Amino acid sequence: MDFSKTNKLLLENSSDTLRIHTLLQEALGAKNVDILYYDKEKKMYFDKINDIRIEEKYINSSSLLGTAILAQKSCFYNDFTENNTQYNIAIDNPFKVPLSNQIIIPILKDNKPQGILRFSQLPTSFTRHDCQSLYILLPAFRKIFSDEQYVNNEKKGDLSSMRLINESLINLENAFMTLSRHTSNPEIQKLIAMGHKNVESLEDYFHIHHSNKLKIEEKLKILKRKSQKLKVRKKLYANVLIADDVRINVKILNAMLRDSAIIDQIKYAYDGIETMDIIDKCREANESIHILFLDHHMPGKTGLEIAESLKEVADDATIIIVSITNDPDVIASKDYLYDYHIPKPFNKESIQRVMEKIRVEHLN
Repeated sequence: MDFSKTNKLLLENSSDTLRIHTLLQEALGAKNVDILYYDKEKKMYFDKINDIRIEEKYINSSSLLGTAILAQKSCFYNDFTENNTQYNIAIDNPFKVPLSNQIIIPILKDNKPQGILRFSQLPTSFTRHDCQSLYILLPAFRKIFSDEQYVNNEKKGDLSSMRLINESLINLENAFMTLSRHTSNPEIQKLIAMGHKNVESLEDYFHIHHSNKLKIEEKLKILKRKSQKLKVRKKLYANVLIADDVRINVKILNAMLRDSAIIDQIKYAYDGIETMDIIDKCREANESIHILFLDHHMPGKTGLEIAESLKEVADDATIIIVSITNDPDVIASKDYLYDYHIPKPFNKESIQRVMEKIRVEHLN
């Protein structure tokens, strides 16, 4: 896709640009959508719909947006506190709204900036599925909104990821269909047709064919039945498992969690094998583990391996996994496997914030 042509066409048809904003919000669960184009003559990024102007001289590592552009890669952010020195509220949150997550996708052509897609989610609109859908579709957006070829040697083969990819591509396809019905501009129709074609190529890439769709649909039915597991009583107390090979971390987290009103029992594991053993024994005894605080660097099995295996099994798919690692590469590479993150060293505020989210989003 010729992004410069897309830029020109959308700006000449403001109603279509507005419709694209609305459809991306509705179809992909993003509360705020910014499509910022780059004007090389004015050396400025601008969003016509949201009336945002950012001069190129302010694009540097002092903001999340600038960091993503300079690194020339898509980024996911979920820390919008004063502790994050890269968070620049004037650039990253010009309307000063409370943010839960943000995904920034620089659009590059021949390694030169052409524009930016930015999806922001408010705490009141955030769900884990929304976040996963957006995060897992980063390569799709890069392909659809630019001339960049989608290259990724690691195909997502497990059903848990395939389910999200399938749902997300369906939503994106529906967005194109709705947009098609609301515009008569022939050039915009050509771009929509190209978007359809790109979605089809992504389906081919991920091997989302009829046989796989049947498996995914069956998986969805199982997950829907399991989704009520945490809501069996009007008020439920959660069972917790802390998995970390550093015993002092387990003691500290245990002490901080004891104040939570929603916790019933707390169990402990000090390596990956022991973690899976406890989960298996609890499942056999019909004693569910509801929340798993999971470190990454553990002997036996890493936290990432445990998260992957749990999300692939329908019985374990509703275990809420809270990452307690400070390894940013682990979090970024497979973020969709985790429901929440708590950085180390632990502090009461971050733990209370996550536990309150769990109470509101899962236990009410």
